[in-house]
Amino acid sequence: MKAKEKEVDAQKGKEADAQKSKDEKVKEQEEKVKKEMADLEKCKLELEKAKAKLKKLMEEKEAAEKSETEEAKASDEKTKAAEAKAASASKAADEGKAKEAELVKTTAELKKMVAEEKDEHAAAEKKYKAEKKDLDATKQELADAEAKLRELRGEPAPKPKTKSLSAQSPSTLLALLVAGAASFAFVC
Repeated sequence: MKAKEKEVDAQKGKEADAQKSKDEKVKEQEEKVKKEMADLEKCKLELEKAKAKLKKLMEEKEAAEKSETEEAKASDEKTKAAEAKAASASKAADEGKAKEAELVKTTAELKKMVAEEKDEHAAAEKKYKAEKKDLDATKQELADAEAKLRELRGEPAPKPKTKSLSAQSPSTLLALLVAGAASFAFVC
């Protein structure tokens, strides 16, 4: 019996060792599971942080895209406004050039007209001087004829006036001229 007992004891010892070994393995596995659970919780926290960061980045991205869209619209509006201004400036420049060309043409026409007027003035002045010379000669002839007529009639010579004939008004000279011509015609 002793051998059986020894065998049973040995088997019990083996079973106890196996149970101990099982218990140790279970404890190791429990500790491993606890560690894995702790890692899982840690990963969950990191995942939540990453999700929050991702959400924040997505919001920033959407805001940036919206801002870019608004900036693009504003840029398009500014571009259109600048193009309209450029077109307006170009049109104004074209109008300015047209006005300048018209002014150059008008200036040339006016210069031509001034030259013609100067020519006409020079011709009129030349004619005036010739007529004045002729008038002065006629006045002198009339004065000589008057003096001769007075001498023939026996009238005294008229007193010289303080004003010269050229200083008198044209109507006075005309009256004298007509009177002298009439008396000359009457005598002849």
